[in-house]
Amino acid sequence: MFIKGSRYRNLPESSPVNAQGERLRGKELRFIRRLSGRFLHTVNDVDRLDLLSFKYYGDTTRWWQIADANPEFAFPTDLLDRGPVVEETFVLAHAGFAGRYSDLLVDLQAFGEVKKSELYFFTNTQEFTEKRPRPEHFLETTVIVIYPTGAPSRHQQVVARINQELRFLRSFAWSQEFTPGTPQTAEAFTFEDHTAKGRWQAVVAALGDAPGMIDLQPVITEATLRAVYHRQTLKRETIVGTIENEGFAVSETAVAVSRIGGSLVVPPNQVV
Repeated sequence: MFIKGSRYRNLPESSPVNAQGERLRGKELRFIRRLSGRFLHTVNDVDRLDLLSFKYYGDTTRWWQIADANPEFAFPTDLLDRGPVVEETFVLAHAGFAGRYSDLLVDLQAFGEVKKSELYFFTNTQEFTEKRPRPEHFLETTVIVIYPTGAPSRHQQVVARINQELRFLRSFAWSQEFTPGTPQTAEAFTFEDHTAKGRWQAVVAALGDAPGMIDLQPVITEATLRAVYHRQTLKRETIVGTIENEGFAVSETAVAVSRIGGSLVVPPNQVV
């Protein structure tokens, strides 16, 4: 039973057979057609879909027409500002790792020439012609040490230095004459900062259990935390303080998602 004016009232009915062999009555899928005419409404912090529906259509139940006209939003509540619910992405950097990594680069020079690992970038579909340093990350970082071929225990010395403050993961070596007539070995050493990695897990656990945290999506490979929280229960300062207590700094690129000032399509009043 659907009320008069319902967007489902005039849809065709069907009765598919379920796994038990029973036929159940139901409505066909409602396809949203493309609208030609449109009016743009500027979102403010007191907007509600039912109030907008009444403002433009004189009927609070027609809010779904506005939702239909804005298909880029997955849920109707995403069309408007969600305050006091805040969605924000925090980009983290661990100062302790930066210091340990910098000290390591200096100490490794005692064993040979030290280079940062590089990434190749394609400049067109045919070939890559540009190299850039690989970003350092506490989860996994690689440095290259070039030393004379046959140097005794050079591999073990580098690994031992890495393991003083970091954790060696793996290495890969190849031979090449970087200087004509002088055979040399280049070895790429990959390691992680297990201390920073543990602190990351502590941050995620603390924020995930914090009162007022609605959803927390950590991406350790990008060192980002996407947080959805109730700002009246959980203050932003508390989130930042929790992050900093574990040795991380919040990058200024942190972005709070807000719909205030954004545009919202209001379609003609029509039931399809």
